[in-house]
Amino acid sequence: MANKRNIPAVDVAALGQLAEELPSAQSEATKKAKGTIKPIESEDSPLTVKIPDYVHRDLKIQAATTGKTQRQILLEALKMWGVDVEEDDIIDRRKA
Repeated sequence: MANKRNIPAVDVAALGQLAEELPSAQSEATKKAKGTIKPIESEDSPLTVKIPDYVHRDLKIQAATTGKTQRQILLEALKMWGVDVEEDDIIDRRKA
């Protein structure tokens, strides 16, 4: 039965059955959440700090002139100060 706009009626039960038979994109997300597929970002924690503008500007200049990311520079600096940072975590993930 069509409605006023000449759109045919949809069999909702049939669509539901079809949806159950097809693979779900959500199932892949569920696998990631359960740890079967480990995204790179899963081990990182966000950190927000306020730094003076001139320090941020110099950090960006250092990153641009060395070809490293700001993250790499900060992790290397933390490692020099004795913070336990693994070398594998300092890599440029854009190139990995």
